[in-house]
Amino acid sequence: MKLKLKKDREFQDIEVRQDGGLYSVKIDEKIESFNIDFISKNILLVNTDNKINDLTYTIKNNTVFLYKNGKEYSFEFLDEKAVRKLSSSGGLNVSGPVIIEAPMPGKIVKLFKSVGDEVKKGEAVMIMEAMKMENEMKAPYDGVITEIFVKENDILESAAKLFGIE
Repeated sequence: MKLKLKKDREFQDIEVRQDGGLYSVKIDEKIESFNIDFISKNILLVNTDNKINDLTYTIKNNTVFLYKNGKEYSFEFLDEKAVRKLSSSGGLNVSGPVIIEAPMPGKIVKLFKSVGDEVKKGEAVMIMEAMKMENEMKAPYDGVITEIFVKENDILESAAKLFGIE
């Protein structure tokens, strides 16, 4: 499937091919191949060159948000029909509230938002301490907090539900 990818303010033509869990992405004549295993609704394992990374992801409209080690990466696909096709092929969820999950085990230190609060993209919803570092768990896009699954001082496993946003 051919897509036009908008990353920051740059547009790129990409081609995505899927054969089971093996994906090939062609960007500017360079081909990257990797295996993807969908672990749960918002978590996937990516195996590239025998290096495994776990990523948390969400999709809102035609933008994919990836989270790794507390950092957010977003990609806007300009062909919404293609995004829907990709979503139906691998278990990605593009409708309804999105549940943000913990990217790693940790402890909730501070909650900044409550259910019903409006948030802007990048705004901190809570702070989670992991490996002696405080990480802001941020809103992936503008929206409203629909659920908060944790409270301060909760100890969490990786992939624990943090909050819902719509």
